[in-house]
Order: sequence, then structure tokens, then C-alpha cells
Amino acid sequence: MSRYRKGRRRAALLGITAGCVGAAVFLGVSVKLYRERKDTEAMIESRHAAWEQNTAGESSDPPEAAPDPEKMLSEAAVSWNGKEYRRNTYIKAVLCMGVDRENTMTGGEEPGQRGQADGIFLAAWDTARNGLKILMITRDAMTYLTPVSWDGTVRDEEYDHITLAFSYGDGYVKSCENMVREVEEMFKGLHVDHYMATDLSAVGILNEAVGGVTVTIPAGLSAADPRFQEGSRITLKGDQAEEFVRYRDTKEDHSALYRTLRSQEFITGFFDAAQKMAETDSQTVPRLFELTEEYMITDMAKDQYMGMAADILASEDLTSDHFYVLPGRAVVTETYDEYHVDEDAMTELLLELFYREA
Repeated sequence: MSRYRKGRRRAALLGITAGCVGAAVFLGVSVKLYRERKDTEAMIESRHAAWEQNTAGESSDPPEAAPDPEKMLSEAAVSWNGKEYRRNTYIKAVLCMGVDRENTMTGGEEPGQRGQADGIFLAAWDTARNGLKILMITRDAMTYLTPVSWDGTVRDEEYDHITLAFSYGDGYVKSCENMVREVEEMFKGLHVDHYMATDLSAVGILNEAVGGVTVTIPAGLSAADPRFQEGSRITLKGDQAEEFVRYRDTKEDHSALYRTLRSQEFITGFFDAAQKMAETDSQTVPRLFELTEEYMITDMAKDQYMGMAADILASEDLTSDHFYVLPGRAVVTETYDEYHVDEDAMTELLLELFYREA
């Protein structure tokens, strides 16, 4: 029996005992004491009646707690800047992660080999219109994390880069769940419906499967490959795809942000190539997932992610208009690059992507 239940039982026994004693005393009191008691009761009743008259029309229910602004998007209904919004249940939030490590994603990893989520995207999948919008989140976005030491010890919350949230897990499901939790926290409680993580090594496999992705080479990439000449339009072959997506010069300020923008270029090119292939080959989607299955972790059922991919490929073209960058400003510190999120602008964008005006 719990301490709480024992306490309640003891209180009940004491109450019964007190009632019996009180009854015995009542039978033995004098008329004088009885009258004094009646006078007291009359006074109490009079005061109670006056209190009821003064509070007539007031609700006896406790006032509702004010919504927590840090968790405002955890609610189905949201008030923001004088407007009312409701969560659009047809639009699913899918957290997509590209993990930078050398191994497949088929099991947990030892400390030091769990990797970091270098590519982070929150997909707004419109299940009613088969549409897709992508919010790109730079790895350097700063937020409050709950770090975990290599021995599993949970440390005090600290302000750090969102990419580290993956490394605080097991390199597998727990890492993904940790990323979801931290992204939801950063996005004011916005519920993430699903997650999907892929090792960046799968980029080359996917690139070859669609016959190569055509991209425009931005500035500063020739150090990764001499064939990457600024402004040139090339179709990536072999290990070029992984180099294009993965490379960054850590000596250059905001290199992670530039890499995120390159990811947009690759995703758009890959979508175009896969869409053209799907026009003549109905097995394009199953084949792509079969090739990358051991490089992927997801909480989505197979029919869900296959359906999502098929719907998106059958929809309109994916252009730059479908991509959004997490609002904020890049800051250079003495040790690391940081990206400080503009919370008001972020809230506006999340309402646009996942809510509808009521």
C-alpha cells in the first residue's frame, strides 16, 4: 500500500473516532453549552450567507493557467499578433537528418562514433495536396540542449549547437528521438510527426541510382574537387555527389550555412532526376529505398515513407520557392560559428507552414 493510501486510511480512522467522541460529548453537555453552540452556528451561517451574496455570479472554477509562450506551438489553437490559428492536421512535420559518419545506420554506435546531424531539414508534407515544403535548419543553430556524457550521465542544460543533439543518443533510435525532442523544444513545442535519418554515405548511392544529379557549382568548392569550377553546370558522378554535399572549409566563417544551401541545390537536382525516371519506371521509388535501407533510420512504416515519396514525385516540380531557411543571424565567436534564431520570425514561418488562419 502506498504512503498516500496509508495516510488516507489513517485519516479516515481518526475521523470516525473523533466523530464517536464528539457524539458522546454532545450527549453529556449542559443546556447552556448547547445554546452557546447554537449561537455560534447561527453566526457562522450568517457570515456564509453574506459571503455567498457578495460572490454571486462568480465562477467557483480556478482560472485557467496562461499559456506558456515557450510552448505555444504545442497547442492546436494559437493566438499570434491578433490572429487565431489552428494546426493543419493534413500537413505532417517530418524531421529529416543527414548524419555525418562513416558507418551504416543499422545499429547503435560506440561512444565517439555516433556522429552529428549535419544536415537537418523539417519537411512540411501536405498529405491532402501531395505537396512538400522544406525548412532548412543549419547545424550551428543555437538552442538549449540536455547533454549526455559518454558514460550516460545527464548533465545540466547548456546553450549549444543543435547538431550535437544526435551525438547525445546511441547513434540510432535514441539519437533520432533526442533530435526530435530538441527540435520541438527549439520550435516552441511544435509537434514533429515522424523522423528519418540517413547516413551521408547514401548520397553517392542515390546519385548513381538516378544517373547523376546536375548542379551549379558555387564559389569556394574547388578545394574539394578541382573539377568544381565556380559557375559551371555539371552532372555529379562517382564520389562527387558526396563531396558536393559534405565538404566544408572549417576555416571559413559560416561554412555550415553555405553547405546547407548546397544541400538545397542537390535536393532540387535529385528530385528532378528521380521525377524524370519515375515517368518511365514505376519501380523508381521502391528501388531507391531498397538501395538505401541499411543507411536509414525512421519511425515511419514502410508504406508511409514509400507513399510519401511517391506522392511527392507525382506532384509539382520542386523549386527554390519550396525551400525556407530558419530565420536568424550568423555570428562568429572565438571558437565556433553560431546561428542565433530570430524567434518571432521563426514563429511566423512555422505558423505559415503548419497552421491555417482560423
